[in-house]
Amino acid sequence: MTTIRCILVPTDFSASAAHTLSTAAEFAATFGARIVLVHVIQPSAYPIRNLATISGFPNLQQELRKTIERDLADIRRKIPASIEVVTQIREGIPHDEILDCAVEHKCDLIVMATQGLTGLKHALLGSTTERVVRLSPVPVLTMRNAPE
Repeated sequence: MTTIRCILVPTDFSASAAHTLSTAAEFAATFGARIVLVHVIQPSAYPIRNLATISGFPNLQQELRKTIERDLADIRRKIPASIEVVTQIREGIPHDEILDCAVEHKCDLIVMATQGLTGLKHALLGSTTERVVRLSPVPVLTMRNAPE
């Protein structure tokens, strides 16, 4: 039987991600595992003339980071204190950062939400969850939108 010691839970702060986290917390309590809760900030650039770009405003990034830290702390308080939780804010391409985080923390399982995009939206936007599932070196439990 596989031992689960570390569970990676990516969050975008949606209702689906919150539902996923509660399921991951149940797994963590059952297996005595810790949770790595991660949010990925995608790189931002603002287009200007001649298709050149400039990096996002540094103060905007600092404020965004502060807000994310506060939101992660709020989520952390909803998880039973008996479960060890590590929070991470990473910057980059979401699926790459999620996979790198899983490797760095030696996670045994990734639990993440899927938005269930289909058709043209899926073709144009792609799916972070799908990329993680295809490229992950560890099992990935995907969960559809939170029940109503």
